[in-house]
Parts: sequence; C-alpha cells; structure tokens
Amino acid sequence: MTPDFDFFLEPTFEVFGFPISLIFTLFTMFLLFLYFHRKDKSLSLNTSLLCSLLILFSFARWHPQFILWIIPFMLCDAYVHNRRLLCNVFFVVVVTISLTWFGFYFSTWGHSFFFFSNYTPTLQNLSLTLLNLHSNEFYKILRLDILLQSLFVGVVLFYLYYILRQRVT
Repeated sequence: MTPDFDFFLEPTFEVFGFPISLIFTLFTMFLLFLYFHRKDKSLSLNTSLLCSLLILFSFARWHPQFILWIIPFMLCDAYVHNRRLLCNVFFVVVVTISLTWFGFYFSTWGHSFFFFSNYTPTLQNLSLTLLNLHSNEFYKILRLDILLQSLFVGVVLFYLYYILRQRVT
C-alpha cells in the first residue's frame, strides 16, 4: 500500500552531468568564500545561505527534511529583515505539500492522526483521509503534485527575487 510518488523519486536535476548536490556544495563554498573575502557585507551570511538553500530546493525534488534545513534561516530572515508575510506564505505552501505528499507519514499508516492514536471515529476518518489522499480521484485529475511543486518553485523564485532586488537596488 505504498503511495506512488514517481514525481519526486525521479532522478534529480543535473548540471553538466554533475548532480545538484555537488553543485549546491560548490555554490555554498563559493558564497562563503565571497562573504569572507569582500569588504562590502551588505548581504548577510544568513541571507546568502538562505538564497543558496532556496536555489537548491527549487531545482531539486521535494523532500520533507527541507523544512528542517531552512527553518533557522527563514526565522532569522523573517525577523531581522521584516519579511514575515513572505515567510508565512512559504511555510503554508511547504506544509500543504508535506500534508498532501506525505500524509501517510502523518497518519502512521492509518493508525494515528499527527501521532495521536485514533481511538475516536473522527480521528480514524481523518487518519484514513491523510493516508489515502494521494489516491483520491480529485488529486489525480488535477495532478496536485505537479501543481504544488510549481507553486513551491514560484514562491521560492519570488522570495529570491525579493531578497536580491533589495541587494541590487
């Protein structure tokens, strides 16, 4: 009863035959080098690493641990640079993707609802809904996986534009 997630289990994006993880590592090292060897520190280290992670997330396939990687940088960016609304939109999209693609994880294969045992009929129905969301006809007709991935990439690119626009102007 494993969900069919061919969309994000396909091979990840490659640049000139190199996996995106290698490109990301080299890009991050390049950003660190630039940060420590330039006199103008107008773009903070936090913002530089946030941009690097956002670029990785927009070109790589979705994985749930992305949330954990980016939370510290997003919180710092939200409160230091006052981008709370943009961060909130980002997190709503991320939570929506996580619930629709990984609902089976939050339902513990139909035995709980967000890790609370489903002893009541309401919790059992909610748990089974999360478990079977990917096989829903509405989900399949709309291709909700591709739609949500596109929405995520759009929000990430807008966030990058917003950060870099303030840097350029």
